[in-house]
Amino acid sequence: MILSGQVQLPSLKVSAQRAAMNIEDVRGVIKQLELLPAFDDDIRSEPSLQIYSHSQPSHAIPPTHIIIVKNGKLTRKGVVTCDSDKTIVGIHANQVPNVHDVVNNLHAENRTVQ
Repeated sequence: MILSGQVQLPSLKVSAQRAAMNIEDVRGVIKQLELLPAFDDDIRSEPSLQIYSHSQPSHAIPPTHIIIVKNGKLTRKGVVTCDSDKTIVGIHANQVPNVHDVVNNLHAENRTVQ
């Protein structure tokens, strides 16, 4: 099994490997987990505050997002209800202090909003 991705804490690398080894038929784990820089820790919670503290037109954006901050570059992954939510998230993410680049990899389900 190959574990890949990014983690904020060294302990998460160890926990992920242990969890993977507990999966039936897994005999070995190759760790390709990257430890994110600690100096970005202060701005990791800010994107959610920026997005969820603002009222939405007719609904709330579900918290199904992954926020990755690395060297001031903010990447968002996940699913939102519609294209307008994706746009709103992008606008607010661009307002986060100390973030110099935003990658908005959100997918819009384009469900009808009531």
